[in-house]
Amino acid sequence: MKVLAISASHRGENGYTHFMLNKFLSGLRDGGSEVETIVLSKIKMNRCTGCESCQTKTPGRCVFDEKDDVRNVFNKIEESDLLVFASPVYVYNISGLLKIFFERYMGAADMSKLFVNKNGVFTHGMRQELYKPFVAIAVCDNIDDVVLFPVRHYFKIFG
Repeated sequence: MKVLAISASHRGENGYTHFMLNKFLSGLRDGGSEVETIVLSKIKMNRCTGCESCQTKTPGRCVFDEKDDVRNVFNKIEESDLLVFASPVYVYNISGLLKIFFERYMGAADMSKLFVNKNGVFTHGMRQELYKPFVAIAVCDNIDDVVLFPVRHYFKIFG
C-alpha cells in the first residue's frame, strides 16, 4: 500500500505533530506499506485568492500550478492508496497550513458537478484520482473533548 502523509505543523519536523505522525507511520512501515511524508511548512504553497480560474477558465487547474509545489502534491495523492493528514490543533481547529492546502485541494474539484458525499454532505465533485481514504491525526495538549469537536467535524465533512 502506498501511503502519503501530510504534516501540517508550522514547526515542521520539530514539533509534536510530526513526532506523533512518525509514531503512526512506523506501524504502517512495519506492516509493509510504502510511506512518503510531505511537510507543508517546507514546500512553496500559495494561498487561494478566490480568483475562480480553477472553476471557470481551466476547471481543476490553479493559476499557481506552475508557481508552487501544490500540484506536485496532488500528483503524489493520485499515486497513493491512503492519505494521512496530521495537524496541530490551533484555536480549536486544524492549522492554517492545512486549511490553505485544503482550499487548494478543493479547487481541483469540478464545481459543475455536485454530489452528496458518504457523510451526507452536499459538496463539489472531487476528481476521483484525488478522493482517497484518509486518516486524520490531531495533536493538542488539552484533554477536554470539546476542543477536538471542530476538528472532528471538519474531517467528517471533508471525508
